[in-house]
Amino acid sequence: MFATVSPNLVSAPNPSRASRSTIRPSKGSARVTIIAGNPPREIRLESDLEANVAYVALTDRRIVDVCEQPPAIHYEDPQGRLRKHTFDFLLTTLEGTRILVAVKPSRRAVAKDLEATLRQIAQQIPTSTAHKVLLVTEKKLGRDKVHNAKLIHAVRRDPDPDAEAAVSSFVETLNGSITIGDLVKATGLAARGFSACVRLIDREILIPIRPQRINYQLCVSRAPTVTEGAAG
Repeated sequence: MFATVSPNLVSAPNPSRASRSTIRPSKGSARVTIIAGNPPREIRLESDLEANVAYVALTDRRIVDVCEQPPAIHYEDPQGRLRKHTFDFLLTTLEGTRILVAVKPSRRAVAKDLEATLRQIAQQIPTSTAHKVLLVTEKKLGRDKVHNAKLIHAVRRDPDPDAEAAVSSFVETLNGSITIGDLVKATGLAARGFSACVRLIDREILIPIRPQRINYQLCVSRAPTVTEGAAG
């Protein structure tokens, strides 16, 4: 008489992989948790700037793993004293390169001469731990890059195969460039069409004509096929 419906259960994300608990926020700072990955897990950040770096790293297809707050690195300072430093991220690329990333507002990085400290650490890190050390400040990110990363992260959570197929079919007919707004209008999919365009940019099926903020005014073209690339 009554149909049995299986509940759509959503399991809790896996815990953060951070080597330490996030510090209690000071005045003017923030604590941010991002849910990402497959399977999903918590990524706990200690500032908005760290969160911005995380979004950019998570949506960069050249990076296959983002680990926040990796185990502390022990090193010897110029005076011979033993010290330790906890980096904000350990990133792993498709090629297997491991990059330790320190995130700091540019003013604080200059005031602390953080680049000198990181050079000292880089000279002592074995390649079994990391291959590179990188300092990232707000100046290296840019608002458009952060905006695009957050947008891509958001649309990845809600795939829409039908909308993506419709946009992809129209894209196949393109010769030259088109704005996302005109592409959405041509498919008649409104907001679904815009989200599909963002996912196709993420998958490099649509290519922005120039690096800028993803919006309805952005000009895009279809990615060249293997045959077209060889001919070029």
